Amino acid sequence: MEETGIDLTEYKLILASKTRQVGNSGPYPQYLFLVAVPDRLLAGHRGKIVTRVDNEGTMYESTCFTLNDLETMADFLPKHLKMLRALKQAE
Repeated sequence: MEETGIDLTEYKLILASKTRQVGNSGPYPQYLFLVAVPDRLLAGHRGKIVTRVDNEGTMYESTCFTLNDLETMADFLPKHLKMLRALKQAE
């Protein structure tokens, strides 16, 4: 919900990986979850950038894509791409 605005509280999240990352504030865990999301919830996100503002006024941009779309996304974050490629290989 935080980044996409899609409420998944009714759906089962499966922890696919936990990776140690290092950011400006130091080390932190990066989690990757799997969830089956109905098409009706993704309709407004798939293939386009969706912008939303949370209750604190922070703006987020998100989109939804398939794992196969990753290979054509030149600007995708390398550390996230590595995690998702590993997930795709495990299918």
